Amino acid sequence: MMTTCGIPDFGIKDIVNPNSKRLRRQLSGIINFAKFREERLQMYGELNAQRDEILDNLKNVQSENDNLNNDHESLKQQTANEAKIVESFEQECRDIEEQIGVLNKEQAAIRHESGELKKIANDLKDKNANIALSVLELQSDDKKLAGQIVQSPERVKRQMSDANDRLETERKDATQAEKDAIECAGKVKNVEKAEVAISKVSERS
Repeated sequence: MMTTCGIPDFGIKDIVNPNSKRLRRQLSGIINFAKFREERLQMYGELNAQRDEILDNLKNVQSENDNLNNDHESLKQQTANEAKIVESFEQECRDIEEQIGVLNKEQAAIRHESGELKKIANDLKDKNANIALSVLELQSDDKKLAGQIVQSPERVKRQMSDANDRLETERKDATQAEKDAIECAGKVKNVEKAEVAISKVSERS
């Protein structure tokens, strides 16, 4: 302790046979050390309090830093997830743009086809109008002809059937008459031959 107080030559002699001058010096060293220690203890207390405050602040800062790191990691993960979502949306947008392009082409083709179909429809309307007009004219003519017809269709059919029957009968009669005429012609030739033969025999007689 005396060495710490700045009196390195303190020994047993100073205790057994103390010297006033050395004792004064030794007491002065102890008092100075006590004052120094008291000052240093006060400073140490202040520094220790500051250290504790700094440690507390450091703990708070480390805790806040940990929280910030956790938040940062969470934000990084969230950003990565959002990036995937954005990429998915962008891909969907690209797909939709491609579909829109295809639909625009189909729409252009449908418009062209619709124009052609409208032309065909107009032509068919004109044809239908002409046909309807022709039908009306035919119906009018039919009514006129119907007023002119006296006999019924059934009667006309019967008359035509009868006429066909008479015609067939006349054909058969004509055929038979032709056969009879041929037979008569043969008989006439035979008679003529007989007459010639008789004439020759008569001349010889």
